[in-house]
Amino acid sequence: MEPTSDSVLFEAWRRGDSAAGEALFERYYSVIERFFYNKAPDVTEREDLMHTTILGFLESAGNFRGSSSSRTFLLGIATNVWRTRCRHAAGPRQHVELSTTSLPDAAESPSEVTASFEEGTVLLTALRRVPNEAQLLLELRYWEPLTLREISEVLDISLSTVKNRLRQAKEDLKNAIDAIGASQGRTELSVKNFDEWAARIRG
Repeated sequence: MEPTSDSVLFEAWRRGDSAAGEALFERYYSVIERFFYNKAPDVTEREDLMHTTILGFLESAGNFRGSSSSRTFLLGIATNVWRTRCRHAAGPRQHVELSTTSLPDAAESPSEVTASFEEGTVLLTALRRVPNEAQLLLELRYWEPLTLREISEVLDISLSTVKNRLRQAKEDLKNAIDAIGASQGRTELSVKNFDEWAARIRG
């Protein structure tokens, strides 16, 4: 039996079938789990963020118009949940510029980087050191992976802005990786072709 398509489930969901909405979320659960994995290392916090995303997703049937895919719609909700968390973490009187700030509790000091220097470990550490919006861009582009147009829908920014910010995000990540390598005398960690390097780790 062929699985029910996303479009059929969405239409049923929009008509008030909550079971269809739950089925859709189950289909993309791993996407949301991966989305929050490196942003919230604490399991309890990660589960809370995922729960908030689930509720937002199931309550948003009336806002979905079918102009984007179910995955980008869900990732858009997850992105808003994460941005809200970042702002709350800074306190009610603090202004957080997500394009230039990374959260202290989502970062590791150089002494906490494992000695094995496996590429995945270095990447996760470096991602936590770049600004939050840069981390979002890189993960959406290389780990989902979304097209540039899909990223513009998820982040609600123009296509040209996505291109410009992604270029800077890649530079920020390269610098973070180089800094990790330099702190341990490991010049081989320098990334010369980011696209190939990221694809190898994703694989």
